[in-house]
Amino acid sequence: MNKKTIVLDTNFLRECIKNKIHIEEELDRICHYPYTIKITEATIRELEQQMPHPEAKLALAITKKYERIEGEGGADDILAEISSQDVIIATQDKELKKRLKGPKIVLRQKKYLELK
Repeated sequence: MNKKTIVLDTNFLRECIKNKIHIEEELDRICHYPYTIKITEATIRELEQQMPHPEAKLALAITKKYERIEGEGGADDILAEISSQDVIIATQDKELKKRLKGPKIVLRQKKYLELK
């Protein structure tokens, strides 16, 4: 079985941290297949711009273990563009959700993740 790629958005990371959700445990719960987590360089830049906010600082620390995706433009544009490929985008951004062409992972009731 091929590994799926899950790409985390800035606001998704911050909301998971804010609500004390362990991202990898929740992904294991909802994803019954092998996956890898990636993050865009644009998301890293957004988090760096949000420093010294504690959630941004922790999110940056968490992202160090994930593989990076290069791309031109803002994080939302890159995520919308790659959503037509075989990836799952994890986001809480309402406008971005409308632009996505593939599956997405969202936070529900500030407690758990859901694959849509």
